[in-house]
Amino acid sequence: PNSVHIPSASSCRSEQERFRRRDLLHALKHRREQIQQSIKRSQQSSDREALVAGSQQRSAAKETEATAELDNRGMLQLQQQVMQQQDQELEQMEKTVISTKHI
Repeated sequence: PNSVHIPSASSCRSEQERFRRRDLLHALKHRREQIQQSIKRSQQSSDREALVAGSQQRSAAKETEATAELDNRGMLQLQQQVMQQQDQELEQMEKTVISTKHI
């Protein structure tokens, strides 16, 4: 009844091994998080660089035959017509995609 359990050398080693492996796992998880953050920062940086480079490469919008003779009101009407046409095309595409899903 008063006996005290003294762990054997092999159980101490297995416990030490368990702690060692736990610490290794923790270190690997931490390293993975560092790498993921580094990749994320790198991607954000390259996205910013591409955005800046793209804005520097843009030239002024060129006039087309369709817009050359239009005043501001005419440009607005043309823009609204183009947007309505795009909306109609999107609705048609949506119908096509929905019907394709049923096949």
